[in-house]
Amino acid sequence: MIKLKFKNNFKDQLSLESFFGDQKLDIKCPGCEHVFKLSFSDALQEGRFVPCPSCNSDIELIHDDVTKKTIADAEKAIKEFEKALKQFGK
Repeated sequence: MIKLKFKNNFKDQLSLESFFGDQKLDIKCPGCEHVFKLSFSDALQEGRFVPCPSCNSDIELIHDDVTKKTIADAEKAIKEFEKALKQFGK
């Protein structure tokens, strides 16, 4: 029988950004309707303004209640997953 030992030495905490930060989302400018890419990390920053690359309008990133709940639920699940990983092999 082979016994495996798991080291619990995470250098970085797990987060939505660590999983999806580099993923790109399509954003549609409400002014000119130009569709452009925005990183998931940038989209998580509620209240941030991003410029439309076409018309140069500032677009404020606002999260509705469903988005806020989805983000909170996902962050909770990631924390529980990280906790389970730390317990693995004990």
